[in-house]
Amino acid sequence: IISVILVLVANFFIDEWFVKLMLPLIWLVSMEQLFFGIYRANGNIKGFYFVNGFLAGLFKILLIILFYFVFDRNFLSIALAIYISFLLSNLIYFYQNKERFKKVIYDNGFLKYSFSLVLAAVMGVTMDKIDIIMLGTMKDMKSVGIYQIDVQVANIIFMILVIFDTVFGPQISKLYHSGKYKELQDLYVKSTRVLGLLSLISLIILIVFSKYILLLFGKEFVEGQMALILRGFGQFINVAVGSVWLMLAMTGNPKWHIYTNFIALTLNIILNYLLIPKYGVNGAAFATMTSMILVNIIGYILVCKVFKVRVYGIV
Repeated sequence: IISVILVLVANFFIDEWFVKLMLPLIWLVSMEQLFFGIYRANGNIKGFYFVNGFLAGLFKILLIILFYFVFDRNFLSIALAIYISFLLSNLIYFYQNKERFKKVIYDNGFLKYSFSLVLAAVMGVTMDKIDIIMLGTMKDMKSVGIYQIDVQVANIIFMILVIFDTVFGPQISKLYHSGKYKELQDLYVKSTRVLGLLSLISLIILIVFSKYILLLFGKEFVEGQMALILRGFGQFINVAVGSVWLMLAMTGNPKWHIYTNFIALTLNIILNYLLIPKYGVNGAAFATMTSMILVNIIGYILVCKVFKVRVYGIV
């Protein structure tokens, strides 16, 4: 329902026809994420990625080639191929899980709990994108292009945590609601230390080879080297503290994430406003790095206090 509302509202503010054409993908992507939650909760992540990463991807490539080179060489053929592949994957997800869709249950408590997660996620996404928006408004599109590459490369470090969270999330809930608190503590401590080591190695590689990595995109992107390092350091802290907000959300404490994200988002906007005019992409990177570190350090302190754990011998 929210996805449909977003699509309808966005149509009044967007003039570009191709963006309008692609807006309904919001609903299809949302449905795909709901199905991902089902596969994830049932421990069948391989089943999801077989459809998502292999079947849908292969079908999408074949359709794009077919529509683009055989029928009509324009963006419309690409859009059609993408829509068909998303529809196909969602139909497969539904077919594989049709036995689970027997009746609709309305639960106020569930919606109230979920609203906190949604609100925190919206602020998190806003915090992640606000620097690009302000950079485009206060500087120029060249700066946005350079910075966007820095963000994408630095996010490689973050992918370590994303991959881990895919499996870790259901385990948190299972151990917590089974009363196995000691196992949950051990799992968090050991996994976070491993994540910290992996992210540190990734950061060192990123710093040492940052210039050469950016040269792959073109000589003009090298001027974003410092911004890449700053964003990389922020992601290092993000991964090194582990799945702190997932730990809190899956154990009945999602509201703290809202308050922390609100503070960090406010700080991010202020720092971007002050630093971008003078320092450009480096200012934007420093602002987001600072807010990212703030969010994750607060989350780490809360997890250490709530679950009585020490990962690195501090707090």
